[in-house]
Amino acid sequence: MTKENTNNWRNLGLCDLREERVLIEEQPLILEDHKTLEAAFAVLKKVLLCGSKEKIVFTPIGEVKIQEEYLPHIVEKRLDARERYVNFVFPTLTNPYEIWEIREEFVVKRRYISLFNGKRDFMVIIKYFNDGSVFWNMMHCSRKDMNGHRFGNLIYKKTGDK
Repeated sequence: MTKENTNNWRNLGLCDLREERVLIEEQPLILEDHKTLEAAFAVLKKVLLCGSKEKIVFTPIGEVKIQEEYLPHIVEKRLDARERYVNFVFPTLTNPYEIWEIREEFVVKRRYISLFNGKRDFMVIIKYFNDGSVFWNMMHCSRKDMNGHRFGNLIYKKTGDK
């Protein structure tokens, strides 16, 4: 399945994220970057797991597991310093702007997209295996770049009703 032969934000008639002015969340605190992989991993564990090995997060479409074993790869590219954005994870999972799904051969991936006041917006990638959903990756980017991740099956869209 490629982007060209799937649904995307344009052919579904959705607005360009750069034009969204209403459904935007307050930006969480951005943390300092850490120089070592070990320190960055410790920040993820502290914020996301609160001392346990696993945490369940309730999203608008079901549960997501955050497991310690899958966290190190998120921060292994030290130039990205993704640990700085760990405070964006829970708001993105619990109150996303959109959720897009792609089915691949052996796995389902869901992209939870959130829009925040500030320079960066956020996406959390969840993989679904036979034993359930697992928090897999996270990234920040501009709204223009975020539009490029809006393809597949749109399975959730936030409305203005609170």
